[in-house]
Amino acid sequence: MCRLPINRTLLLEVIMAVGDRGLLNFQGLINEQLSDSLWYTGTGNQATTIGSKSSFVEAASGAALPWTMELTDAFASGSGSAGFAVGFYDSVAEDRLWQVSDANPATFTLSGLDSSNTYDVIVEGARDLVANKATDITLNGVIQTLNAGNNGDPNLNITTFSGVSPVSGVITIDVEQGAASTGGGFINVLEIIDLGPSATAPALIMSPIQSPMASRAFR
Repeated sequence: MCRLPINRTLLLEVIMAVGDRGLLNFQGLINEQLSDSLWYTGTGNQATTIGSKSSFVEAASGAALPWTMELTDAFASGSGSAGFAVGFYDSVAEDRLWQVSDANPATFTLSGLDSSNTYDVIVEGARDLVANKATDITLNGVIQTLNAGNNGDPNLNITTFSGVSPVSGVITIDVEQGAASTGGGFINVLEIIDLGPSATAPALIMSPIQSPMASRAFR
């Protein structure tokens, strides 16, 4: 019986690409590298500047990921010390935030994603005020609301969009002040988890031509 060889290099690359976990902190108005390298956000990252971009790093290794966040509609403001430690992420990251207002919603895109994969997108908001800071997050037409106030229940400060499929490698996210907010909406942290190929993605086919040993297998 002829055994078809496996392209081990290609298979390893596929396995390693799944499970990447990217972290991004929405820091103040200026570009800033936090003490933890996992929260490095790249250059030109400004809350109020359309077109500013931020890069993601892999949470486990700190290695750069090919994912980019870009502002297409700017935030009202950014702050370097107005948040509070919710407990899900490093406190130094949770203390930085970007703000929207009723008159100034914001939009950003996530690009460089694999359109054949699905992703969990997690957003956290934490503003150090004991008040309702409802913040609406819209992704692919689905609206979820988090309470970015210091409300005593950390689970209200975070929301998760599960199994999101990028369109041409891009996910678009809108941030707005929620109807119940006493003034302003806030986000501090964005996390993306690569779940791997979606159920509708074409199956990976190992063709003999992918292996340098293929020609021997059929002799």
